Amino acid sequence: MIFTSLDFHLDSNFGEEPVTRLRPFRLRINYIVDSFSMRVPRRIRTVSFHKLNVCVRYERRQKTPFCAIEGIGMVEIVDPIAESIYHASVSETVKRVKEYLRMGLGIASKNDALFAKHADLWDELLATVDEEFDFDLRISRSHRSRRWACEAVMRITPIAYHYDVLVKDSKSRQTIQRHRIKTTEPAFPFYRGVGFSKIRWELEDIVGFSSDGGEVFRFSAELPA
Repeated sequence: MIFTSLDFHLDSNFGEEPVTRLRPFRLRINYIVDSFSMRVPRRIRTVSFHKLNVCVRYERRQKTPFCAIEGIGMVEIVDPIAESIYHASVSETVKRVKEYLRMGLGIASKNDALFAKHADLWDELLATVDEEFDFDLRISRSHRSRRWACEAVMRITPIAYHYDVLVKDSKSRQTIQRHRIKTTEPAFPFYRGVGFSKIRWELEDIVGFSSDGGEVFRFSAELPA
């Protein structure tokens, strides 16, 4: 299978977590799993799963620490004090989640030989999740002159997701302008926050449109001569 995404779940002895408790926690850690998943190179194969869920529970529920059902890998880590993470500081929360994910990736590697071949890559991705990067939204358009191009990206940061339009030199691919369209919380699923599905040039204006053709934004790129 082709590995595409990683996710993290925590089940405490509290039972089903109320939104008032779960949502602030997810906003602290979503960028970790998003950043990891979005940077997984294409076509990396595993034996048994395309998505890996790392689950931390206060008691054992699975028969084994790892199982895979219908392409979903499930790693179960038992920690009797798991729910204490809800009361931890932001930095401590992030540190613990990274530790849990590192354990989960190790357990999955022991049970999937193809996944284990990329252990160094998983370590690198997890170690660099705090670094900002642009995720290509695959919404782009070339200027009629072919000298310039614009493309939409999502700037992933630990505290917010920014939706930007980059103006680039078509030949060198160098970014010459960055225009911020909007900013959202780092909440899943990220694609609900995009708000536009295509962009086009109108002279020097860059215009964004929704899927039903409504204009979402417009700005002048003021291209250099």
